[in-house]
Amino acid sequence: MAAELRELRQVGAAHPDVRRALLTGRGAETGTLLISGLWAHRAVLDSHVAVDAFFCTPELLYSDEGRELARMMLARAPVAHRVSARTMARLSDRRREADAMASVIRLPQWNADRVQLPADALVVVADGLESPGNLGTVIRTMDASGADLLIMTGVRTRVTGHAVFKGSRGRNLTVPHVVIESPAEAVEWLAGRSIMIRVADAGGGRSYTAADWSGATAIVLGNEHSGPSAVWGGFERVKIPMLGRADSLNVAVSAGVLLYQARAQRDGWGV
Repeated sequence: MAAELRELRQVGAAHPDVRRALLTGRGAETGTLLISGLWAHRAVLDSHVAVDAFFCTPELLYSDEGRELARMMLARAPVAHRVSARTMARLSDRRREADAMASVIRLPQWNADRVQLPADALVVVADGLESPGNLGTVIRTMDASGADLLIMTGVRTRVTGHAVFKGSRGRNLTVPHVVIESPAEAVEWLAGRSIMIRVADAGGGRSYTAADWSGATAIVLGNEHSGPSAVWGGFERVKIPMLGRADSLNVAVSAGVLLYQARAQRDGWGV
């Protein structure tokens, strides 16, 4: 165990920093998030977001990787404490056993008026998505496929929530995302930047493989149950063929198919 970890001052659950972390974990403080576990701290270190407080239980650090992550977090956090395994279990999002570390982090924010996009921007519009898991998976897929921006309209689930953090594997810290609550205002925003709008629609439209994805494009993904709102009714539809009995794919799966088709066409995969 590294000396700097052994020398951390131990505090209990009644300490103000621990109490604040627990409140953050319950969603009581906007703009911050309580995270725990090795993978989550890897994502934080990769994203360069601000860390408000770091908590560690050194005796639970069983690997060299974990100890190195802890040392890196110590260098980032202005406040750091050692806590017991019992207190760490309260800070952890796992139920059966405690993680070795937890942190309160500051979530990044992007401004729709100042976000910078390339000429061939690939944008996703999440219109009224309800499932945090779906939204998180969409963000993770955007990261994997090199998409540039997520716009959320008709918001029904918070991108800042822990479920989205987990579903995206921490990519909600790095994939730019903005809220434009009104779909009509989102249409104006996209039109002002000459971004073509295509709506994913299982009910009809052009096959997604026949569309030209080369220019700046926004893919609109509608609500899991009711689909996209009426504002998007006048724009080109793209469909993914359904060969079985189901009438549509999961919205996050649809996002993956469409984003990778756009990327494959733009980058000449398979040519």
